[in-house]
Amino acid sequence: MLQLKALRHGSDKALDTVIENLEEYVRMGYGKEIEKVWMPKWIKKLEEKEKEELEKIEKEREESKTPMTPTIIIIHPSGIAEFVEVELEKMIKKDLVEFIGAKELDVLHFSAPLNKITNDCNIKEKRVALYADKESTEKNLPTNRVATILYGHAIEVKGPVIVTLENKTYTSYPFTTEEDLENVFDAMVNCTNGLLRLEKEEDDDGKYDAWS
Repeated sequence: MLQLKALRHGSDKALDTVIENLEEYVRMGYGKEIEKVWMPKWIKKLEEKEKEELEKIEKEREESKTPMTPTIIIIHPSGIAEFVEVELEKMIKKDLVEFIGAKELDVLHFSAPLNKITNDCNIKEKRVALYADKESTEKNLPTNRVATILYGHAIEVKGPVIVTLENKTYTSYPFTTEEDLENVFDAMVNCTNGLLRLEKEEDDDGKYDAWS
């Protein structure tokens, strides 16, 4: 008969054997050992298996997204959003400045609205961030109501801002799938109660085409 104490540091096969014969081993008087030694191992194994399954699902979901040319969003003080295609090597701050005519950028992140947008859009390993002109006050740039709402720190944001993704080391990334771009844009529209919008096309009967 299986000796549980001898298998404390055994393989997954030994663990499976214990669980399969759980009731029998409890009747044999190994209940306390099973509770203290084997059940924690079993729970950990189940958690790891669940994590693997979730990672597999997430990978399949990411792979099913529609790739697109790397793109950033520029939000103008008027509330009009502009989708701008970029080269990946242009995603460092010293190059991003040219998109809004700045010399230096301030990064705006870690706000409740931006965190909610990141979570609602299920952005993995990155977060939504804004970049604004560091000299916007000195330049007397107009207030950007949309960016002010998105930043949400009771600080008035001025001038055009860039919307990108960033990772934990504050490296900037463009949007590279249609789904992420569309979801983040829609979430920002909802967050600002429709203040954020795309420029109206003359021949689109009042509709906005995000992908033109």
